[in-house]
Amino acid sequence: MKIVIAGLGKVGYPLAASLADEGHDVTCIDTREEYTARANEALDVLAIQGNCLNHTILENAGAADADVFVAVTKQDEVNMLACLFARRMGARHTVARIRDPEYGTQLESLGRELDIDLVLNPEQDTAADISRLLRFPAALDIDTFHGGRVELVGFRVLQSDFLADRSLLEIQRHLGRSRVLICAVQRSGETIIPNGSTVIRAGDKVYVGGEILAVNDFFKALGRYSQKIRHVMIVGGSRTAVYLTRMLTPLKMSVKIFEKDMKRCQDLCSLLPKAMIIHGDGTDHEVLLTENLDRSDAFVALTGNDESNMIVSLYAKQMGVDKALAKVNRQYYRNIIAMLNIDDFINPQIVTKYTVLKYIRSQQASHGSSMLALYQIADGTAEAVEFNVSEGSRHVGIPLKELGRRMKEGVLILSIQRDGQIIIPEGSSTIEVGDDVTVVCSTLKIQNLSDIFTD
Repeated sequence: MKIVIAGLGKVGYPLAASLADEGHDVTCIDTREEYTARANEALDVLAIQGNCLNHTILENAGAADADVFVAVTKQDEVNMLACLFARRMGARHTVARIRDPEYGTQLESLGRELDIDLVLNPEQDTAADISRLLRFPAALDIDTFHGGRVELVGFRVLQSDFLADRSLLEIQRHLGRSRVLICAVQRSGETIIPNGSTVIRAGDKVYVGGEILAVNDFFKALGRYSQKIRHVMIVGGSRTAVYLTRMLTPLKMSVKIFEKDMKRCQDLCSLLPKAMIIHGDGTDHEVLLTENLDRSDAFVALTGNDESNMIVSLYAKQMGVDKALAKVNRQYYRNIIAMLNIDDFINPQIVTKYTVLKYIRSQQASHGSSMLALYQIADGTAEAVEFNVSEGSRHVGIPLKELGRRMKEGVLILSIQRDGQIIIPEGSSTIEVGDDVTVVCSTLKIQNLSDIFTD
């Protein structure tokens, strides 16, 4: 597909890299010469220096015949206008990043009025991810499928867990009729899709999937079903903090936000009347202790400094906080974080990138399926994808025990939704037209359900 990206910042650059790696024809626009020079040198893309609102620049970038035009500059209004201009020139699909919370309640109507196919709000999406993790403290990652009815939850295995040093067959016998699947195992930087003989080790990051109640029961059996979080500390009064607080307060969680800038504190007081806004440096240990850090259930570091977020989150864990999360924009820090006692890191750029990748892959979907959801798991080394099976699929009605011989290595079918019912598949299960099917894979870039088969 021909894709034009306006903006080569923290979102646009990695997005361009991923799309180019997947074989798309990518052209980028940015006003900054150093950004376009870096992209031209390091990526298999064409980068043009200029203003994405300039008709000549858009024309030179090929916006008129673009399959997808993506605007992810720093300015919401520029993104909206660029999409409007590109659409009028002939772009088939448009995607715009709109971040300002003031637009939050208008995103759907803005998209309709400006004919924007997909509106991105990284801060809101990141807040939603954090909110899910705070609702389920035992988890390191949570993704949902089939309208929220199926969860895929990542967690770290402890030596005291009954999973440690057991094969999947032994674990399944221990669980009895529990309808959950262990879908992926991350160990020493490698991710595998397990089979019955795979042995789970302490320190592994394991992803288990199933219906919500079954997953809850699994964690209860594991002895890791934590008490609900009631008190949350947030460092940094960012847009993400605003969205997150608005999600947490209806759940009866009390929220304290630390912000150094007095004017921003005043704005936060108006935006978040149910939260406690504290004017102070939330990365200062003494300030945190004064505000009873040790009595908090969860700690979220959302400043603009990756290093500060990691350090203060580590300190929160050392002070006994059950759940500590850090916003980290730089991908190369993820290996460092894995060695620290921090529950997880949040990367808004990854969230946005995968939202766009899902949309673009869905536009390519053919061969009897369409993509409904796409998530990165295991620190980006695996994917979980949900498809709808439509007329034309070649693999319907065949038991999975027979299809298994045709499935590519590193693929597992997690769940099937049929006529409102969730099926955690067995050997006799089949895929039928109309089903929603969730697939976990470690090495493939799946665009269609048929991609998981060898024929």
